[in-house]
Amino acid sequence: MKNALFTLFLGLIFQNSMFSQLEKGNFLIGGSASFSHIEFRGSDLNNTFIRVSPSTGFFIEDRFALGASLGLSISINPNLTQTIFSVEPYARYYFPQPFWLQLQFRYQYNDLGSDNMFISPRVGYAFFLNETVSIDPSIGASFPLDGEENFTGTQFLFFLGIQVYLSKKGKN
Repeated sequence: MKNALFTLFLGLIFQNSMFSQLEKGNFLIGGSASFSHIEFRGSDLNNTFIRVSPSTGFFIEDRFALGASLGLSISINPNLTQTIFSVEPYARYYFPQPFWLQLQFRYQYNDLGSDNMFISPRVGYAFFLNETVSIDPSIGASFPLDGEENFTGTQFLFFLGIQVYLSKKGKN
């Protein structure tokens, strides 16, 4: 019985300290790398995308952050390789087990002179290495908003990110 109470006590202490970085007023700085694949309608071509996106965010409420990323992608297919730049504002909500949901808008421009807009929901998990650093694997989808007719539909993305949580109060 004493062991069970001691374990419960340690769990409560750990949980409170683990989520203190998700409080209103704190910042997060980090980024992610992603991999995706898409097929185009009416074509045998397939594109593979590799993207890196440094990001920053601010907790406007406990567990709710707003932020933005800047993305640099390379699109590779058998006939063409292109570079894509993007601006990606987002809203992220952390659940108690540190699962999180994110909704992101992405405006992208490529080196061939075309631009596109997408909405991208994501779900991820924050594996906290300590009180200020997490590794964040996530999956998401990307839906075109500007009538891009060549896409077959949904683009699925796989991400691996790292986040550093900073307290403006100097707690962490």
